[in-house]
Amino acid sequence: MGRSKLVTDQGLKSIAKGLQRLSDLQTLNLFFSLCKNVTDEGMNHISESLKRFSFLQRLILGYKYNTNITDKGLKNLANGLKRQKSLQFFYLNLAECENLQEEGMKALGELFSSLSSLRSIDLVLKHCEKITDKGLKSLSKGLRASKVLKSIIINFSGCNQITDEGFKNISEALKTHSSLKSLNLKLDPCVKITDEGFKSLSESLKTFSSLQSIHLDFSSCEHLTDAGLKELCQAFKTLSSLQTFELYIGNCNEITDESLKDLSESLRTLRSLQDIEMYLRYSEKLTEEGRQTLFEDLTKLDSIQNVSFIARK
Repeated sequence: MGRSKLVTDQGLKSIAKGLQRLSDLQTLNLFFSLCKNVTDEGMNHISESLKRFSFLQRLILGYKYNTNITDKGLKNLANGLKRQKSLQFFYLNLAECENLQEEGMKALGELFSSLSSLRSIDLVLKHCEKITDKGLKSLSKGLRASKVLKSIIINFSGCNQITDEGFKNISEALKTHSSLKSLNLKLDPCVKITDEGFKSLSESLKTFSSLQSIHLDFSSCEHLTDAGLKELCQAFKTLSSLQTFELYIGNCNEITDESLKDLSESLRTLRSLQDIEMYLRYSEKLTEEGRQTLFEDLTKLDSIQNVSFIARK
């Protein structure tokens, strides 16, 4: 139903009534992206119907670009889902829902705390520009309390009020998930995060002995320097189970070839690594020689099956 201007709160009420007849449902996908006539009221109708489900295991919800959604709608959604003790996979796209603030993040944190079977979180908060460090502190409490997570995907791209303080809270929450298998963090860009924030992430990464896949998008994070990336590279060395590595540092203009050397050194220690993808474009201080040397170093690894670089300016 994405992009339909004809979908209204009344339409969601009708959908919610139909869903109430499907109490044994195990998987539910609903997308209301760009349905600009949907408000918190419509979101509440869906939330009420979710209370009827007893066996829901996978939930995918999209409210992308719905500027009428506020913290009130998110609170209602959280209340509707707290009884879902069988829920294992939760995807929620709130990209550019520009009115979400601290109370909405607090509601999500409390929801994550209540879902005892939750194994995978995929949360898109891209360009939710009113989210602050205070909101991330509340969200991180829920991440910390969710004990059986195996996969975490969070997109903070364009949340430009987030600083090192908020990112440190998220990083600290990640430390509690030493058995995590997959981590995906997108900060493209978060212009107030500096090397101090990336250092806190590196400390968390050192606890992930079982991590198999990592995707880090720091594109256009203008305060990331060689020092911050060096800290991350030290952490990468400890990821002994890692199979897939993806790093996006395009348009990070304080990074030099020294960082490429550190990346080469750290990744060459990983004996399980099979797939590497890097985005290195538009970083002014990186040279073609440095990029080429890194590519050649990584393709020589015995375990590697694929190396993909997007490197030229």
